[in-house]
Amino acid sequence: MGKIDEVRLGFETAYIDGSVVSNNIYRPEFVSNNHKAGKKVFSSIEDELLACDSF
Repeated sequence: MGKIDEVRLGFETAYIDGSVVSNNIYRPEFVSNNHKAGKKVFSSIEDELLACDSF
């Protein structure tokens, strides 16, 4: 299966039908600041940029 199909399945799982089987890495996530859980939008963006090959 190609990457475009993987991304499409991820979107379908997230937005249309939660029972569709897809890879977690292709599902969008809601990112927000949550000081109680120690999560920050900036940290999430930084982590993603550190993990990517190019930008």
